[in-house]
Amino acid sequence: MKDAHDSYTIVILPQPTAKGYQFRIAKRTAKQLGGALIGAVVMLSLLGLHYIVMLGKLQELQTLKSQSTVQQQELARYGELVTDLQGQLDRLREFDIKLRVMTNLNPPPDNGEAGIGGTETALPSSAESSGLEASLTTLQAEAARQEASFNELTGALQERMTLWASTPSIRPVRGWLSSGFGKRLSPFTGAMVTHKGIDLATYMGTPIVSPADGRVETVANDSGLGQLVVVNHGYGVKTVYGHLSKAHVRPGQKVRRGDVIAAVGNTGLSTGSHLHYEVHVNGRAVDPLRYIID
Repeated sequence: MKDAHDSYTIVILPQPTAKGYQFRIAKRTAKQLGGALIGAVVMLSLLGLHYIVMLGKLQELQTLKSQSTVQQQELARYGELVTDLQGQLDRLREFDIKLRVMTNLNPPPDNGEAGIGGTETALPSSAESSGLEASLTTLQAEAARQEASFNELTGALQERMTLWASTPSIRPVRGWLSSGFGKRLSPFTGAMVTHKGIDLATYMGTPIVSPADGRVETVANDSGLGQLVVVNHGYGVKTVYGHLSKAHVRPGQKVRRGDVIAAVGNTGLSTGSHLHYEVHVNGRAVDPLRYIID
């Protein structure tokens, strides 16, 4: 009985009708086997859990590696873009300098950072992304300087365009030169006098055009020049038209180069139909032929 209580009897039946096999195992041994089995199950469970965790980490590592590859490709693309932008800014800077030479403007200030172009393209890693950020910051600063320079150029060009548009440059009337600028004998007194303009002889009523943009300053009658028109072109330049038969403008009216402002006449002290044409620069009469280029 003692043996029966200290052991377990295990019966194995291969088939329901077959003779069974039995054997005994000590309770102590059974407990040891049970503990070992439980330990094995726990160990296998821990190993399975560790495998699952490691599998997740492996997938995460693969994902990070894929993301790193994409980031490397993006950084390389950004590096190429930075190089392209540097080249474009260099070409703009060269164009800027050429325009400044053409417009007599001083060259842009050189602070040592403007010439940042080149042909090399670094392929920065994630650890080198700060270098790419520094390049972008430099490009932004250069772009801001270039924008300021072009704004200055734009203002200068607009000013020069206004100056060119306001500078007399065409004949106010088609005719032939009957008297030039400077000293001449007066046809009325025979004395030597100063002729402040030129006389362009042509037919009565021939249209007279403004040789530049400006604003009509005076429409009046003068004892010597007869009916006259004075146009102020700005920048210290004025033009005077005398001996008119008719004025087609009024004081304060804006005129553009080529606008008809009057008609040739024979008013005032005149020996025949012609236009007396004067150009004044800063209050001084100058030879109008210097301002006729057509």
